[in-house]
Amino acid sequence: MTFYGIKLEVFQIDDSLPAPNFRIVAGPPPSKRRPVPYEISPRNKRYQEFFDKLRARILNSEPNFTRVKALPQSW
Repeated sequence: MTFYGIKLEVFQIDDSLPAPNFRIVAGPPPSKRRPVPYEISPRNKRYQEFFDKLRARILNSEPNFTRVKALPQSW
């Protein structure tokens, strides 16, 4: 079990509703934190395969194109 200390902040932009922001102020060091496991859905897997192939084709014709790989969190 892992415990964290958080500080609650409230953000408001112009006339929008206030939004909470939980800022971590204490917790285990990054080396002791466990990554959050997630599964890629079949749909997101197809998106990733499509954009990986597209990126490879673009890199063949435009070598200076960005080297960033698409991640599922981007969709």
